[in-house]
Amino acid sequence: MSPEKFFDILLDSNYWGDLIWNDMLFLPKRKIVFLSCSKNASSKIKLELYKIENGVYPPEQFSPHNRRAMGFQSPLDIGRKKFFKHIFDPEVTKFTVLRDPWSRIVSCYNSRVSDYLMEQYDSINYARNEWIVNRQKIIEATKGTRHSELGVITQEITFDQFIGFVISQNDYEMDRHWYHQYKAVFVDHIPFDIIGTVEHLNASLQRLAEKVGDNNYKFDGKMLNSSRSSLHNLAVSESVKNKYLEKFFRDVELYKSVVREF
Repeated sequence: MSPEKFFDILLDSNYWGDLIWNDMLFLPKRKIVFLSCSKNASSKIKLELYKIENGVYPPEQFSPHNRRAMGFQSPLDIGRKKFFKHIFDPEVTKFTVLRDPWSRIVSCYNSRVSDYLMEQYDSINYARNEWIVNRQKIIEATKGTRHSELGVITQEITFDQFIGFVISQNDYEMDRHWYHQYKAVFVDHIPFDIIGTVEHLNASLQRLAEKVGDNNYKFDGKMLNSSRSSLHNLAVSESVKNKYLEKFFRDVELYKSVVREF
């Protein structure tokens, strides 16, 4: 298969172009290809990858999502042909991290719908605008009404309503934060060597470090933020939850198969 054909397949299978151009990364020193997935501790993982690559954490002013500052390379930086070669090079370790699907969608609600939570490097305007757009879509879909910006901000959106909204969405309408994980990391197309989980992040990163020859790496155990997956006050009917898990069946099964290895 040619590099052009391969990337065409990725683009055809996933309309989120950024998942290719920004979230598919190569670390040249340790020869790692990392597929990042939103709401799967991607910020923390990128900081840890920098440490595995360089032996220290990056300067505090660095955003982990600024790939050039971090020294990470995407297909935009080195070209499709070269990146394609890295993906299928047995000397390059292919790595990604999944998350329990239910925990992930709870986190989406807490930090992307009920409120918008940011890190110090996030753009306030971008995060707020994304939050307002998502809330407007949910309100229109679940209540059939359109509100002013103030109304969008103040209108209550319950967890049950949010889950119902996600269930009703076409894949091509979904926000990247709750998009299918198996599609986001192209699990049908990338020959992964290590698939870790957020819930076993220490062990996942330790496996990676050992495989690429970093015997000094130690995970600091710190997350950039709270898990944001608390079920406190998040009522949802069992039927709605089951419908969600049915819609994300492949994510559920993939996650279960990966967890068995830990």
